[in-house]
Amino acid sequence: MTHATYQQKARDVVIETLDKGGIPRNNITIIELSIDEEIKLRGLYHRQKRLAEQNGITLEEYRPNLLEYIEEDVLTEETYIKAMLASQAKSSFCAFEDCPMAKKVDVTGRDITHCDNLDDALDLTRSSDWTYESICDKVLPRELVAVHVLS
Repeated sequence: MTHATYQQKARDVVIETLDKGGIPRNNITIIELSIDEEIKLRGLYHRQKRLAEQNGITLEEYRPNLLEYIEEDVLTEETYIKAMLASQAKSSFCAFEDCPMAKKVDVTGRDITHCDNLDDALDLTRSSDWTYESICDKVLPRELVAVHVLS
């Protein structure tokens, strides 16, 4: 099960619910994913820009609040990152509380290394022929999946 919880109180509720449901606590592993914030925001920039374009608007129209954090009136990748970092520093909304009992896993790598890190944290082994490239070969864009299903 995956569950994003920022506050320890909420984590405790999830763990207690699982425990009451019959899952022994020693079978529950908490994983805390970490990522370099700039790397994460670089990916988010492209995702939000694409989402805005798909809705027929600009990124500036989609995220006008970010313009108050930069001098420019255009959100390039660099100005978007600068604005997002400034916005996050100003806000305490969804402030993350560290989870001392969690296994810490860095998922910054935009390749198979983040899967390796998760495997290590969960003491899992996988086939050596499972590579990033083999995953990419199997993951199809939505348009191709729809065509494949219909044919």
